Amino acid sequence: QLLDERAKSFLELDSEKFYRMNPYAILRLCEKFLELGLPLNAFNYLEVFLDDEAWLSPIFECYLSALFASEKFDLFLNKIKHLKKEDKTVSVCLIEAQVYERLGEYELSIQSARAAIGISPTYPYAWHLLLHASRSKGLDKDELKSIVQNKRNN
Repeated sequence: QLLDERAKSFLELDSEKFYRMNPYAILRLCEKFLELGLPLNAFNYLEVFLDDEAWLSPIFECYLSALFASEKFDLFLNKIKHLKKEDKTVSVCLIEAQVYERLGEYELSIQSARAAIGISPTYPYAWHLLLHASRSKGLDKDELKSIVQNKRNN
């Protein structure tokens, strides 16, 4: 709680010093905020560095993680809408799949999980999300097995 208060006061009271900080140091700080369960601090610190159509960078990906962890799903979707499919990373696709799953948009979650698999076919969490969203959509056990067997055959 004290860390949360100090982070907020630093951002508010010493904004000039904040803007002069090395972006790498801010990125590492925001990653620590996420690890400590303080995603709103990461969101507030990173938001000032990004415009509406930010390019995909480590800072932008950390910002997207902060949005997800803060359950700012609409803002997350708004911030990634300018990204082309081929520009999305595995990380972005996986967060997108989780956002859609939380919103009950299982078909969109499946599409995002498949996009992550397309980028990194051996990444187990992408497969987990695909199967989870497919099950949530109502696929039965045989249909889920078919998804996995089709992977083996490809």
